[in-house]
Amino acid sequence: MCLYRAPSGDLDYFLDHLEEILLSLYNPKIQFILCGDFNIDFSRPNHLQTQLINLLNMFNLKGTVSFYTRITPTSSTMIDNIFVDKNSSYLISPWINGLSDHDAQILRLEVHGGQTSQPSFIYIRDLNEHNIASFLHCLSYEQWSVVFEEKDINKMFNNFLNVYMRCHQSNFPIIKRYISKHIRSPWITKGIVISCLRKKELFILSKTLNDQRLIKFYKQYCAILSKVINAAKKLHNSNIIFKAGNKMKATWGIINREKGKTQSNSLPKEISHEGNIISNQSKIANLFNKYSLLNSAWPSQGTKNNVKFNITNSIQF
Repeated sequence: MCLYRAPSGDLDYFLDHLEEILLSLYNPKIQFILCGDFNIDFSRPNHLQTQLINLLNMFNLKGTVSFYTRITPTSSTMIDNIFVDKNSSYLISPWINGLSDHDAQILRLEVHGGQTSQPSFIYIRDLNEHNIASFLHCLSYEQWSVVFEEKDINKMFNNFLNVYMRCHQSNFPIIKRYISKHIRSPWITKGIVISCLRKKELFILSKTLNDQRLIKFYKQYCAILSKVINAAKKLHNSNIIFKAGNKMKATWGIINREKGKTQSNSLPKEISHEGNIISNQSKIANLFNKYSLLNSAWPSQGTKNNVKFNITNSIQF
């Protein structure tokens, strides 16, 4: 279960509702994994941490994070955490993704009782142009009176968040998205992998040391690495086109792959024709060809009396 607690949120309110949720989901045969941004610093003792840990102890949960998860030039805090069953065997490590001032955490749990298959799908929010427009339209009709008429800054933020999340959840429904097996691109060489790891190390150093010379060097390194990656992709694509018998088809294959389009086999397996079910692909193709030829034979002006229906050879037609 993933959750978020606002920095100014009422802790008692948060704990009460968290307890209700855990009680409603509790099952002796099921182990919880609770993760999120609690906005409670677990790196140093405080009363907020004590209250939360006391609650989670009731459900046999323990924290796993023992490193800083948010590092800025002025502070280092451990406000993100993952709670698992106390009987679990695990490994946890930080992951610097460069997308947020919070570092991600990678948790590896030891699963007993045989191998488990990887899930073939995930649940995500449906973010498309129509839903985004509907979301903005929904926000434009909000009066925000519950926000501006409130004097308490904490309640004001909570009211704003409630309105925002209501519009967000109603306009971006959860959908099932099937996962395709990831195959590493052939142009990604061992040197590029090593350079990407080095880039990650430089990012961590530039973030923690706040050295302007290091930051400048990191930006230069990123620019050079981008040029190397582009050159590797260009060389790989050029080789594909050079070796292809149908160069136009190979070119469009590269374009569609870069745009994220995948080929799908949409050929019909069988069709119904004059009361008969035809599954032979050659016969299906001939029927479609005959249909296309007959349709293209009609003159744009005049009648259709001169068309011969008994000719199947396209050259004679």
